[in-house]
Amino acid sequence: WIMSRQQKNTIMEQFFDQEQQIQPWTNSGNISAQGVRIAIQNATNEPGLAREVANYLIENNYSNIYLIENYSRNLETTEIIVQKGDFDSANQIKDLLGIGNLEGTSTGSLDSDITIRVGSDWLETVNSEQ
Repeated sequence: WIMSRQQKNTIMEQFFDQEQQIQPWTNSGNISAQGVRIAIQNATNEPGLAREVANYLIENNYSNIYLIENYSRNLETTEIIVQKGDFDSANQIKDLLGIGNLEGTSTGSLDSDITIRVGSDWLETVNSEQ
């Protein structure tokens, strides 16, 4: 994983309390949460859950979303995998979904900023709202 200057700055700020060092000839590189690249993966036996979560995020102004192949295991709790250190965006997504655990690993779709593995807790949330 080769990190950009912005990714390095984000990690240094979040984990080491170091302020970002922005050079005068660059912009801040901050991406709105809606610009974050999100991969969504179904981690249940219930078909269509990844699409449901994608639609929910789209309804809430997220647009850089794509679906990936179902996860090989069933999960009770949704995993929100922070691929590149952007815990702020991941926390915003977690708060919006109202479910899930954050994980700071590179085990999801490596092309994404965040991978969401949708667990059965999404079903419980949707069913409780009906």
